[in-house]
Amino acid sequence: MNKKFAAIIVFGLTMTTCASPAAGQDAKVITYTQESASGNLVVSLQQQKIAQTKLELEMARLQEIEDNKVLVTKAIKKLTSYTGKTWYVFSGSTPRGWDCSGMTLWFYEQLGISLEHRASVQDDAGTATNSPMPGDLVTFKYNNSKEAYHVGIYIGNGEMIHAPAVGQVTRIESVDSFAGNYSKVSYRNLITTN
Repeated sequence: MNKKFAAIIVFGLTMTTCASPAAGQDAKVITYTQESASGNLVVSLQQQKIAQTKLELEMARLQEIEDNKVLVTKAIKKLTSYTGKTWYVFSGSTPRGWDCSGMTLWFYEQLGISLEHRASVQDDAGTATNSPMPGDLVTFKYNNSKEAYHVGIYIGNGEMIHAPAVGQVTRIESVDSFAGNYSKVSYRNLITTN
Protein backbone atom coordinates (compact mmCIF):
# COMPACT_ATOMS: atom_id res chain seq x y z
CA MET A 1 0.00 0.00 0.00
CA ASN A 2 1.37 3.38 -1.00
CA LYS A 3 0.70 6.28 1.35
CA LYS A 4 1.52 9.86 0.41
CA PHE A 5 1.77 12.83 2.72
CA ALA A 6 1.55 16.43 1.53
CA ALA A 7 4.69 18.48 2.02
CA ILE A 8 4.07 21.86 3.67
CA ILE A 9 6.68 24.59 3.65
CA VAL A 10 6.40 27.32 6.24
CA PHE A 11 8.99 30.08 6.01
CA GLY A 12 11.35 30.10 8.92
CA LEU A 13 10.46 26.55 10.00
CA THR A 14 11.96 23.21 9.06
CA MET A 15 9.37 20.69 7.97
CA THR A 16 9.91 16.99 7.42
CA THR A 17 7.71 14.94 5.18
CA CYS A 18 7.80 11.40 3.93
CA ALA A 19 5.98 9.07 1.60
CA SER A 20 5.52 5.33 1.67
CA PRO A 21 7.95 3.76 -0.75
CA ALA A 22 6.82 2.15 -3.93
CA ALA A 23 7.40 -1.56 -4.16
CA GLY A 24 11.08 -2.33 -3.98
CA GLN A 25 12.21 1.18 -2.92
CA ASP A 26 13.63 2.34 0.37
CA ALA A 27 11.79 5.05 2.35
CA LYS A 28 13.41 8.48 2.04
CA VAL A 29 13.05 11.41 4.43
CA ILE A 30 13.11 14.82 2.75
CA THR A 31 13.81 17.97 4.78
CA TYR A 32 12.97 21.48 3.45
CA THR A 33 14.69 24.50 4.95
CA GLN A 34 14.34 28.02 3.53
CA GLU A 35 17.73 29.73 3.60
CA SER A 36 19.26 32.91 2.24
CA ALA A 37 22.87 33.66 1.35
CA SER A 38 23.40 35.18 4.79
CA GLY A 39 21.76 32.42 6.78
CA ASN A 40 18.23 31.54 7.72
CA LEU A 41 15.59 33.80 6.22
CA VAL A 42 12.74 34.42 8.61
CA VAL A 43 9.60 35.97 7.21
CA SER A 44 7.08 36.28 9.97
CA LEU A 45 3.42 36.59 9.32
CA GLN A 46 3.30 39.24 12.02
CA GLN A 47 5.83 41.41 10.17
CA GLN A 48 3.86 40.96 6.95
CA LYS A 49 0.66 42.00 8.75
CA ILE A 50 2.36 45.10 10.19
CA ALA A 51 3.67 46.06 6.75
CA GLN A 52 0.23 45.52 5.22
CA THR A 53 -1.42 47.64 7.92
CA LYS A 54 1.11 50.45 7.37
CA LEU A 55 0.47 50.33 3.63
CA GLU A 56 -3.32 50.44 4.16
CA LEU A 57 -2.98 53.40 6.54
CA GLU A 58 -0.78 55.30 4.08
CA MET A 59 -3.22 54.62 1.25
CA ALA A 60 -6.11 55.85 3.44
CA ARG A 61 -4.11 59.00 4.31
CA LEU A 62 -3.40 59.71 0.64
CA GLN A 63 -7.07 59.20 -0.22
CA GLU A 64 -8.08 61.60 2.57
CA ILE A 65 -5.67 64.21 1.18
CA GLU A 66 -7.17 63.87 -2.30
CA ASP A 67 -10.71 64.07 -0.91
CA ASN A 68 -9.76 67.17 1.12
CA LYS A 69 -8.27 68.85 -1.96
CA VAL A 70 -11.57 68.36 -3.79
CA LEU A 71 -13.54 69.76 -0.83
CA VAL A 72 -11.24 72.79 -0.47
CA THR A 73 -11.42 73.52 -4.20
CA LYS A 74 -15.24 73.46 -4.07
CA ALA A 75 -15.32 75.67 -0.95
CA ILE A 76 -12.94 78.21 -2.54
CA LYS A 77 -15.05 78.28 -5.69
CA LYS A 78 -18.17 78.90 -3.58
CA LEU A 79 -16.42 81.65 -1.60
CA THR A 80 -15.13 83.23 -4.82
CA SER A 81 -18.72 83.56 -6.03
CA TYR A 82 -19.25 86.16 -3.26
CA THR A 83 -16.29 88.37 -4.22
CA GLY A 84 -17.45 91.81 -5.28
CA LYS A 85 -20.92 91.06 -3.86
CA THR A 86 -20.79 90.55 -0.09
CA TRP A 87 -20.24 93.68 1.96
CA TYR A 88 -18.23 93.90 5.14
CA VAL A 89 -20.65 93.82 8.08
CA PHE A 90 -19.20 93.92 11.60
CA SER A 91 -20.03 90.64 13.40
CA GLY A 92 -21.64 89.22 10.25
CA SER A 93 -20.93 85.61 9.32
CA THR A 94 -23.05 84.86 6.25
CA PRO A 95 -22.87 85.79 2.57
CA ARG A 96 -25.47 88.51 3.33
CA GLY A 97 -22.66 90.32 5.15
CA TRP A 98 -19.57 89.35 7.14
CA ASP A 99 -16.46 90.70 8.71
CA CYS A 100 -13.07 89.07 8.13
CA SER A 101 -13.36 86.38 10.80
CA GLY A 102 -17.03 85.85 9.95
CA MET A 103 -16.05 85.08 6.37
CA THR A 104 -13.35 82.59 7.41
CA LEU A 105 -15.74 81.05 9.94
CA TRP A 106 -18.30 80.56 7.13
CA PHE A 107 -15.64 79.14 4.77
CA TYR A 108 -14.49 76.50 7.25
CA GLU A 109 -18.09 75.59 8.11
CA GLN A 110 -18.35 74.46 4.45
CA LEU A 111 -15.57 71.99 5.30
CA GLY A 112 -17.12 70.84 8.57
CA ILE A 113 -14.65 72.79 10.74
CA SER A 114 -15.83 75.06 13.57
CA LEU A 115 -14.01 78.26 14.44
CA GLU A 116 -14.64 81.09 16.86
CA HIS A 117 -15.67 84.45 15.43
CA ARG A 118 -12.53 86.46 16.28
CA ALA A 119 -9.35 86.94 14.26
CA SER A 120 -7.19 86.83 17.39
CA VAL A 121 -8.64 83.44 18.37
CA GLN A 122 -8.55 82.00 14.85
CA ASP A 123 -4.83 82.77 14.82
CA ASP A 124 -4.38 79.76 17.14
CA ALA A 125 -6.46 77.35 15.01
CA GLY A 126 -4.89 74.41 13.21
CA THR A 127 -1.16 74.18 12.67
CA ALA A 128 1.27 76.92 11.66
CA THR A 129 2.83 76.38 8.24
CA ASN A 130 5.50 78.11 6.18
CA SER A 131 4.28 76.43 2.98
CA PRO A 132 0.70 77.66 2.56
CA MET A 133 -1.74 75.73 0.42
CA PRO A 134 -5.11 76.87 -0.95
CA GLY A 135 -7.63 76.80 1.87
CA ASP A 136 -5.16 77.78 4.59
CA LEU A 137 -5.99 80.63 6.95
CA VAL A 138 -3.93 83.80 6.46
CA THR A 139 -3.44 85.88 9.60
CA PHE A 140 -2.12 89.43 9.98
CA LYS A 141 -0.56 90.98 13.06
CA TYR A 142 0.71 94.52 13.39
CA ASN A 143 4.47 94.51 13.83
CA ASN A 144 5.30 94.07 17.53
CA SER A 145 1.76 92.82 18.29
CA LYS A 146 0.86 89.37 19.58
CA GLU A 147 -2.76 89.33 18.40
CA ALA A 148 -4.06 88.99 14.86
CA TYR A 149 -6.12 91.93 13.63
CA HIS A 150 -7.21 90.41 10.30
CA VAL A 151 -7.72 87.02 8.61
CA GLY A 152 -8.41 85.73 5.11
CA ILE A 153 -8.38 82.53 3.07
CA TYR A 154 -5.27 81.75 1.05
CA ILE A 155 -6.12 80.72 -2.54
CA GLY A 156 -2.62 80.25 -3.98
CA ASN A 157 -0.19 82.34 -6.02
CA GLY A 158 0.29 84.77 -3.13
CA GLU A 159 -3.41 85.75 -3.10
CA MET A 160 -6.24 85.55 -0.62
CA ILE A 161 -9.97 86.18 -0.41
CA HIS A 162 -10.95 88.45 2.47
CA ALA A 163 -13.47 90.93 3.79
CA PRO A 164 -11.23 94.01 4.08
CA ALA A 165 -13.08 96.69 6.04
CA VAL A 166 -16.30 98.65 6.56
CA GLY A 167 -17.56 100.08 3.28
CA GLN A 168 -15.79 97.46 1.17
CA VAL A 169 -16.84 94.20 -0.47
CA THR A 170 -15.22 90.79 -0.26
CA ARG A 171 -12.34 90.62 -2.72
CA ILE A 172 -9.27 88.78 -3.94
CA GLU A 173 -6.05 90.58 -3.08
CA SER A 174 -2.33 89.96 -2.85
CA VAL A 175 -1.33 88.93 0.67
CA ASP A 176 1.82 91.04 0.50
CA SER A 177 -0.03 94.12 -0.78
CA PHE A 178 -2.52 93.98 2.07
CA ALA A 179 0.19 93.37 4.67
CA GLY A 180 2.34 96.25 3.51
CA ASN A 181 5.30 97.09 5.70
CA TYR A 182 3.31 97.27 8.92
CA SER A 183 2.05 93.67 9.27
CA LYS A 184 3.50 90.26 9.94
CA VAL A 185 1.81 87.47 7.92
CA SER A 186 1.41 83.88 9.04
CA TYR A 187 -0.51 80.88 7.76
CA ARG A 188 -2.53 78.21 9.58
CA ASN A 189 -3.40 74.83 8.11
CA LEU A 190 -6.74 73.48 9.30
CA ILE A 191 -7.30 70.70 6.76
CA THR A 192 -4.71 68.28 5.37
CA THR A 193 -4.13 68.82 1.67
CA ASN A 194 -0.49 67.79 1.34
